[in-house]
Amino acid sequence: MIKFFKEIIASIKEGVEEAKQELEEEKKLENENANLEETSIEDIQKIPYNEAFGNALGAPFRTVIFGDWFTLFKSKEGAEDNYYPIHLHAFGEYPKLKEHQKDFTKLLKRDFKIVNEHSCFVVLSSFFDILSVSKNNTRLENIEGTQVGIPYSSLSEIKISAVLPCIISYIVTSATDVGYLNKKDALDILDRIIPFVKKYHNSWSEYGTSFIEGQTEVGLNNFVGNSILKKNIGYLNSKNGSPWNTITW
Repeated sequence: MIKFFKEIIASIKEGVEEAKQELEEEKKLENENANLEETSIEDIQKIPYNEAFGNALGAPFRTVIFGDWFTLFKSKEGAEDNYYPIHLHAFGEYPKLKEHQKDFTKLLKRDFKIVNEHSCFVVLSSFFDILSVSKNNTRLENIEGTQVGIPYSSLSEIKISAVLPCIISYIVTSATDVGYLNKKDALDILDRIIPFVKKYHNSWSEYGTSFIEGQTEVGLNNFVGNSILKKNIGYLNSKNGSPWNTITW
């Protein structure tokens, strides 16, 4: 897991470079923004609560992959206020899916050695075991996890941190996006994580703070990585179209 946090910095840097290039093409961005506005709050509200909430738990990492809001800087004024990223609310089927499937396939293999359904279940089972979350009546029930290196000073710290739920959500949604998991199995897993998260956190804002504090514990102390993740958390807390503002805690 340490490798995941170190490697995601590279993904963040790639996202920054891509964002800089896009910022230099304002005319192109304005045309893109017109399409982004096609997703309305009414569309978002049609997404099942457990899918939207479970997906939103992994939003800090999904925003890195999709570059949400970075690409809207210096674009048409106010465009971001009407931007409701469907991929931060839903997973498995959305307009940008095919465009990012290769990215998710690469990252799942690189960071977690996930290449199919079974390897995905093994990793998820390991994290469930660490959090002592029940796997009964899910596809993880009879899956034995492997040892995962957790650089926390104590198990109690990770149990109250938002880091692992965020990673679990990221894995589940990404694996579904690339076809390793079916939607039912994915939702069954998220249905177990949602009450666990709500047990230790009372709001999206608190969840975001816990994530920032927790990711420092696992070694993501690169200045650029920390800065961008904090900025993403800020966007998730403040933007109208953020799932953290459209989905009730």
